[in-house]
Amino acid sequence: MIKENTIGVAFLGLGRMGETHLRNLTAISGVKVVVVADPARERAERGRAMTGAELALTEPEKAIEHPSVDAVIIVTPTNTHARLIEVAANAGKAVFSEKPIALDLAETERIVQVVRERKVPVQLGFMRRYDPGYAKAKAKIEAGELGKLETFRALSRDTYPPSLEFLLGSGGLFLDMSVHDFDLARFLVGEVDEVCAWGGVLIDERFAQANDADTAFTLLKFKNGVLGVVETSRHSNWGYDIRTEVAGSVGKVVVEAPQKRLCSLLRISPQATIITRISPTVLRRVTDCSWRLSLRR
Repeated sequence: MIKENTIGVAFLGLGRMGETHLRNLTAISGVKVVVVADPARERAERGRAMTGAELALTEPEKAIEHPSVDAVIIVTPTNTHARLIEVAANAGKAVFSEKPIALDLAETERIVQVVRERKVPVQLGFMRRYDPGYAKAKAKIEAGELGKLETFRALSRDTYPPSLEFLLGSGGLFLDMSVHDFDLARFLVGEVDEVCAWGGVLIDERFAQANDADTAFTLLKFKNGVLGVVETSRHSNWGYDIRTEVAGSVGKVVVEAPQKRLCSLLRISPQATIITRISPTVLRRVTDCSWRLSLRR
């Protein structure tokens, strides 16, 4: 029985990211997981045990149709997102789905039109906009603290490459991973007018089997004239590595992992003339010390 003012949820997919989303969901008050669905029965049952859900199913459509479900969480393989978003929208259920909506633009546009016609709330998992560092960076950019924007730079490196099974259905490096930085580019700087990209297999030959790249660079030219670079890699021996920088005529903001907080705001100041008189060696030491202190705050 769902309590009043409680959102009943159907949770779909207990794979690579599913359990993480499910654990986070159980920590939110006012939410009740009613049903968990995954094609693998044992995973669905594990999800039910984690949440105390009423049902564990292998058919996601049946989970969506459950009368006590108000919202649907979709963390299934990429090639199933569009179909399940459409089923949920037609059923009048709110949706949170992992990105992307679909594997091609035509299907994406079709699903967006379905959602608009059904007038149901749908949100995709572009979470970085909500990290405190990016929110602060956005606020400083809009306040004009950077001056006229000039460049955007983003770097994303995963710690471990995903499995070949995942790669075969992921839609590729740009659609599955770089898309987070493309979203940030639009969020922080604005719409993009031109794109040029290169990708290669430099880390793991499994990516070649999936007709994918494990390393890529993307050049962006924004409609407002800003120039950007996005670097993406599926592997990092030094851990999860996320960095974003927006530079303007009078300053720049830098956001880094793991907390994705605003690490620094660098601006021209009256004291800048003092720095120019310091020897390069001393300047490197001062910069290194300041950087370490900023990370400890």
